[in-house]
Amino acid sequence: VAVKTLVDVGWEPIIKLAQKMGIKSKLHPTYSLALGASEVNLLELTSSYGTLAAQGIHHDAHGIRRIIDQHGNVIYDHKLEGERAIDAETAAIVTWMLRGVVTGGTGTAAQIGRPAVGKTGTTDDARDLWFVGYIPQLVAGVWLGNDDNKPTRGSSATAAATWRRFMLEVIEDLDRESFTERPRKLSGREATIEAQPIKPKRVINKKFVPTTVTASTSRSRRRTSSRRGSSTRRASSTRRRSSRVRVSRKNSQPKRYYRRKATTKRSYPRKSTTRRYTPRNTAPRRRSAPAKRRYAPAPARRRPAPARARRRPAPAPRVAPKPVARPKPQRRPAGGPLAPPAARK
Repeated sequence: VAVKTLVDVGWEPIIKLAQKMGIKSKLHPTYSLALGASEVNLLELTSSYGTLAAQGIHHDAHGIRRIIDQHGNVIYDHKLEGERAIDAETAAIVTWMLRGVVTGGTGTAAQIGRPAVGKTGTTDDARDLWFVGYIPQLVAGVWLGNDDNKPTRGSSATAAATWRRFMLEVIEDLDRESFTERPRKLSGREATIEAQPIKPKRVINKKFVPTTVTASTSRSRRRTSSRRGSSTRRASSTRRRSSRVRVSRKNSQPKRYYRRKATTKRSYPRKSTTRRYTPRNTAPRRRSAPAKRRYAPAPARRRPAPARARRRPAPAPRVAPKPVARPKPQRRPAGGPLAPPAARK
């Protein structure tokens, strides 16, 4: 539906309307623009939803509203001058359409006990989790994801729950207000933008042979981006096989074959070719019981006995060494010199 609306309205009118509502990023004029192919930051997306909350009037996003010096003099005051982007009835219709997201859709986690609308968003592999919602007095947006663009394990409901926790703290001092009711007459309204339908350059009008899609090809498309290469190869192989099959249009009706009746009767009895079934064992057997062995089990090999440890011989007793005979010292006679060795004997 989104792509068809883009073709009927045109690229240029849609891009100009998005810029009026607060989107400043570059939007590429392609068919995937209706599916969110162009990148938009959170501030621009929240500002565009603020245009719907303000009944079609867009106010530029600003961070400083007023500056006052120490004496109470106003140095700077931001002027809230808005510009009409869409008419009030169109804004009321879009707001009425977004109510179902919070009341019974993917944004039920954003219910705050008063009229609120919003929209969830999720990219491939849950890399970006979005929720932008608003009440008649305030608009807020939430983005959850990784800085390195890695997949997350959450969903857009997590972003809606974060938005709810923030809004519950803010709306304590705000009065309860309701949105403007949508117009009763939806058909026959005057258009606010001039459509420039896209005219396709080439239209393919051929009759294709119906093919069957296997379960493997459908499951491969749901795999992660790391396995997309294998899924495309399988899909291409199935297409090649289907293209090789030739269908003849002339002989489209199936051929019928008839069996001829026998003219002569057989005089000999016909033998039956079916084998009789003779159960081997009719006794009931438990499923947990082991199956019977048809052959005797192989004899178990005997393991060699472990080698005994060799006993070491007892050490020989130690023999005490024999004492060495030493010569006794000779005494020196008193008063005289020692005699020669020959005279001592």
